[in-house]
Amino acid sequence: LRKSRYAKGCKRVITPRGTKSLRIQNKLFLASLIGSSLLIGAMLALMQWSVDRGMLDYVNTQQTEHMQPVAQALEDFYLQQQSWQPLIDKPRQFQHIVRTAFDDDRANLLSRPHISHRRGRAPIPLVLKDASQNLIIGPNRHKNYASITLSANNNTIGYLLYPKLDRITEGFELSFVEQQQQTFMIISAAVLLFAALFSLPLSRHVVTPIKHLAATTRKLTQGDYQQLSSTQAATQRQDELGELTRDFNQLSKTLEENETLRQRWLADTSHELRTPIAILQGEIEAMLDEVRPISKDNLQSIHQEVKHLAKLVEDLQQLSNADIGATRYRMESADLGNLLTLCCKQHQALYQDKNISLQCCVNAKNTTTWGDPKRLQQMIDNLLNNSVKYTDTDGQVFARLDENDEQLLLTIEDSAPSVPDSALAQLFDHLYRVDSSRNRESGGSGLGLAICKRIAEAHGGTINANHSALGGLSITLHLQKLIE
Repeated sequence: LRKSRYAKGCKRVITPRGTKSLRIQNKLFLASLIGSSLLIGAMLALMQWSVDRGMLDYVNTQQTEHMQPVAQALEDFYLQQQSWQPLIDKPRQFQHIVRTAFDDDRANLLSRPHISHRRGRAPIPLVLKDASQNLIIGPNRHKNYASITLSANNNTIGYLLYPKLDRITEGFELSFVEQQQQTFMIISAAVLLFAALFSLPLSRHVVTPIKHLAATTRKLTQGDYQQLSSTQAATQRQDELGELTRDFNQLSKTLEENETLRQRWLADTSHELRTPIAILQGEIEAMLDEVRPISKDNLQSIHQEVKHLAKLVEDLQQLSNADIGATRYRMESADLGNLLTLCCKQHQALYQDKNISLQCCVNAKNTTTWGDPKRLQQMIDNLLNNSVKYTDTDGQVFARLDENDEQLLLTIEDSAPSVPDSALAQLFDHLYRVDSSRNRESGGSGLGLAICKRIAEAHGGTINANHSALGGLSITLHLQKLIE
C-alpha cells in the first residue's frame, strides 16, 4: 500500500499499489490480443485433436486391411476342415496360418514397427471366435478389439478379433504427428504476432476520436463552446463514434446558443430594469434638489414608473417559473369560446380609445378544452394587448375560434404594421421587440408572447406567428379539444 496526500488539511487516502487504470487504447489492445490468443489456442487444440484422431483412424484402417489375408486364410481353412476343431486341438496351427498369411503379403501388418515383434515383444494377440461368439483361440480379455466377420458359402462361421490402437506411441505416424504439432505452433505464433500488429493500429483508430472528444470536453468545461476542428474531421466516420462526435458537436452548438441567449437575457433584463430605475432616480433627485416641485402630477409619474417596474418584475418571475416548471396550473374542463368572448368584452374600451375595431367570432360548436381557465384567459389577454399595442390607429383586429376533428384553433390577426419574415420565429423569445426603438408605453417589455408560448406548451398546445391577410400579424393557437 502507498499513501497519497491530496491537499493540506485533507485526510490521507490509502490506495493499493498499482491500481492506476489502464488507458482505453491499452485496454483495447490487450482485449484484442487476449481474444486472439484464446481463439488461436482453441483452433490449435481442435486442429491437433483432428490430426491425432485422423492419424489414429488411418492406422486402424490400415491394420484392418492387413488383417484381410489372415481372415481369408482362416476362411479357406474352415472350408477345407468344415470345423474349427483342428485349431482347438492344435493351437500352434493357428499361429502357422497367421504367419503364412503375413509372409504371403509383404505389405502385411507384422512387417510394420507398431505391430511386429518389437524389442522381444510377442506378436499382436489375435482372437478367433466361432459363429456363436464362443472363444476358440486367443486371450479372453479383449475390451478394445476390432473384429472381422468370417464367412463361407454366405454363412457366418466366426469372428477374427485384433486389438485397436487408442493412441500412437511410436513409428513414422508419431513422427508425422509431432511434425504437425511443431508446424501448428509456428503458424499460431505467426498469427498471434500478426494479431498484435493489427490490434495496435486498430486500437489507435478507435481511441483517436475519443481523445478528440475528451479535448473538446475540457474546452467546454472552460466555457469555450466553439466546435473544434479536431472533432470536425471525426464526423466523417460512419460508425457509432462518428455519430457520437456529430451529436457532441450539436451539443456544443446548443450550449453556445444557450450561452448566447443567457447573455442576451441578462443584458436585456438589465436594460429593461435600468430604464425605469433611472427615471425614478431622476424624478426623485429632481424633487430633492427642488428642481421639480413635489406635486400630485409628479408623484403620479413616479407611480406609473413603479407600476411598470412591478409589472416587468412580475412578468420576469412568471416567465422564470414557467421555464423551470414552477408555475402552478389548476387543470379542469375550460370553455375556450366563453373565455375568448369575455376577454374581447373586457378589451373593448381599450380598443375604442385607440380607435381600433375588435371583432370576435366563435365558429366552433365544441369549444371545451382541458386546461387552467385563469392561465388561458391570461394568454388571450396578452395576445389582445399585443395586438392593440402594435396596430396603427383606425386599424382592425379579428379574433376567431375554429375547430377540426381533434383541435381548437384560436386565431388573432391584426392590420398593419406587420413584421419582417426573419422576425416571425423570434417573436416568442424573451424581451424581443421587432422595433427596439419603441418606448415602453407603446411596445411593452417584450415578455407577453414569451409567456403565451409557455402557457400553450403547458397545455400541450402550440402557438406560432404568420403574416395576416389584414396586413399585420396573425397569431394561431392550437389546443387539444376535449371530446365528450
